Amino acid sequence: MSYVNFESKKHPLNNALIKGLLTALISMLILVFILTIAFQFTMLSESLLETFGILILVISIIMGAIQAAKTAESRFLLHGFGVGMLYLFFILGVGYFFNYNLLDITFIKKLLYCTVSGLIGGLIGAVMK
Repeated sequence: MSYVNFESKKHPLNNALIKGLLTALISMLILVFILTIAFQFTMLSESLLETFGILILVISIIMGAIQAAKTAESRFLLHGFGVGMLYLFFILGVGYFFNYNLLDITFIKKLLYCTVSGLIGGLIGAVMK
């Protein structure tokens, strides 16, 4: 049985952007699960769904950008921004797969949310490092 050393500098999973994106996606799944349970068992109005969706987007990207900035050795803001853009491209890819048009006015909002969240997460990660 061979042992894979993920801590090696040469291993592709050691990339800060990949770790940040995976952190953002996993945190998004957890937050969506919690939100689903909250909507199921409480009297929350469905009109709040868009607001909670934006909040999940922002929190997930900030968490992923913090992870990327903490993993990176330099250029913390760039890594945070990169996580935000990769997350946005992931959303676009999933939307394209399900034939959902995301290239409208909400795309500009999502672009802004992803950019700002990634930069904020990069700053927080730099301070935490």
